[in-house]
Amino acid sequence: MKTDYTRIIVSCLFGLAVNLLALLASADSAIAKLGTGRLLTWSNMHVIKQAIAEYQKDKHTLPTSLNALQIKGRYDRDAWNRPIIYTKAGTRYTLTSYGMDGKPGGVGLDTDFTLDNPRPKGSRITFPQYLMYVAPPELGFAACISGGLAGFLCFRVFPPERIAKTHRVALLVQFAALLLGTAIIATLITVLHVPTGH
Repeated sequence: MKTDYTRIIVSCLFGLAVNLLALLASADSAIAKLGTGRLLTWSNMHVIKQAIAEYQKDKHTLPTSLNALQIKGRYDRDAWNRPIIYTKAGTRYTLTSYGMDGKPGGVGLDTDFTLDNPRPKGSRITFPQYLMYVAPPELGFAACISGGLAGFLCFRVFPPERIAKTHRVALLVQFAALLLGTAIIATLITVLHVPTGH
């Protein structure tokens, strides 16, 4: 009876591990799409920088605000349609975006960044943000299916009599090989379900 509970727990943990591995394997392609928000904002900051340089060349001073610049288009806004923050101190200035949440501080997608520091410490996306904002529902569904199938496979491959008769080291090697094989298959299943426009 104890072996059955152990087998069920190990199979569930195995399925969960494969599920997480499949989600993480697809993270790079999905996160690359997310980087376009920061890239667009950073590009807008460069347009503002050029406009400030032209203003400074003509007026020999920094503008008091971005409204004083002759910028055509919506370059004074970040990718989340919030104003880019312009602050000046003497002969220096800073252009800042408060990130996705529009509030000072934050981590991951909410990290503030400037023209001079587009990837500050703490700006790497967090796993909950990845699941909430980046991963499409189809990706989560495919990863769950992969994890469920891996858990079922683990449950079927390791019956109680095999667990009792096999040496622990050999059992661990078999378990690791099963994890590697199912992780590769689950990753392929999940990555192929990332929306690619086809």
